[in-house]
Amino acid sequence: MTLPMSIVVLIVAGLLPSGILAQAYPTKPIRFIVPFAAGGGVDISARLLAERLNKLSGYEVLVDNRPGANGDLAAVMVARAPADGYTLLMSGVTAQVINSAIQIKPPYDLLRDFAPISLVGQSPLVLVVHPSLQVTNVKEFIALAKARPGQLNYGSAGGGPQHLAGILFDKATGIKTTNVPYRGGAQAMADIVAGHVEFGFSVYGIIQQFVHLGKIRMLGVASLKRYAALPDLPTIDEQGIREFETETVNGVLAPARTPRAIQETLNTSVLKALADPDFTHKLLAQGFAPRPTTLEQFSDYLRNDVLKYSKAVREAGLKGHY
Repeated sequence: MTLPMSIVVLIVAGLLPSGILAQAYPTKPIRFIVPFAAGGGVDISARLLAERLNKLSGYEVLVDNRPGANGDLAAVMVARAPADGYTLLMSGVTAQVINSAIQIKPPYDLLRDFAPISLVGQSPLVLVVHPSLQVTNVKEFIALAKARPGQLNYGSAGGGPQHLAGILFDKATGIKTTNVPYRGGAQAMADIVAGHVEFGFSVYGIIQQFVHLGKIRMLGVASLKRYAALPDLPTIDEQGIREFETETVNGVLAPARTPRAIQETLNTSVLKALADPDFTHKLLAQGFAPRPTTLEQFSDYLRNDVLKYSKAVREAGLKGHY
């Protein structure tokens, strides 16, 4: 009996090693699902990486912004997508970890439902204020906040790194401020620039144009060492708030069970982009230092971040807050 050719093809394909099958990948556009609105740090990184992958690897990568539910909408969408390498999460990793830690019953498990591909960039957060606040450093800001308890508002992507930074800053300094949540960091910054809220924490990529125009003022960077892009800006630690450090990191995640060969292909392509001087320059200009990792390094980083921020959320009393 002669088998139909379609059956023969399926049988042969089933006998081929997964690496051989992955050689044809990708054969259609890849989607980066971004959990925040356009204009934020994660969105900027996603668009830069998409453009570079297209140029260096010939991939067609589309950026699809799906803000909502503090990033859960996009994360669940990718976790439930076919594990074929065509739907990826351009994650604000720190934000996703914090958001998951805050919830009593998060709709996904970062360690179980995703396959880490590579980190892309990292940036410390910068404390900024509207110019109407007559303060020029962290000490003066703390004094003002203590004189006006609960009256100073800060904008943040609710439940994300900026929100946790505000909570931890209050705790470290003994002040009381009020969080105003937004769908993304760009919208929060727009309201700080407009003077609707008085201050906030942000990555430099979002704030740099407003700093140059004098529409916001930087008070300190939330890293233990001065930030290379802002060598003249003192750290918050230097200004008396010891060991105060908050950063935001982004990276690419695929659905769990994505074939290892496809994970490796994606990782190789992302590392190729991160080694490209032009891409590195553009990423640094947006306030992100390149952070290439192997699959295993990203897995270890994610596991450690889950432990780190779960503890921070518990200590800050944020569990179940959102």
